[in-house]
Amino acid sequence: MVALLFYLGTVIGSLQLLKVYGIPYMICVMWLDFVTYLHHHGHEQKLPWYRGKTKAAKPVLGKYYREPKKSGPIPYHLIGNLVKSMKQDHYVSDNGEIVYYQTDPKFSIFS
Repeated sequence: MVALLFYLGTVIGSLQLLKVYGIPYMICVMWLDFVTYLHHHGHEQKLPWYRGKTKAAKPVLGKYYREPKKSGPIPYHLIGNLVKSMKQDHYVSDNGEIVYYQTDPKFSIFS
């Protein structure tokens, strides 16, 4: 993408590229940021579920409450879960009312 933008910048000029690509891109990013902000913030009486949900969930779940693991920019702690899922979860059967991932013994990524 960077190479394409650089090429377009050399062909049509930097100012034209800014007008055609840069300004609409910035407007789109600002719009998405604004909508995300509105979805995640609000008056406390109108959106009580965002504040204090951990304190409310711990007594209800008791010993079944699992504290989320802290992660950095790259969630390395999820790699084990991904590998386990890739080994076991191959398809969802069409039969039955309750559907869930099942393992196909003929198919294995890590054989």
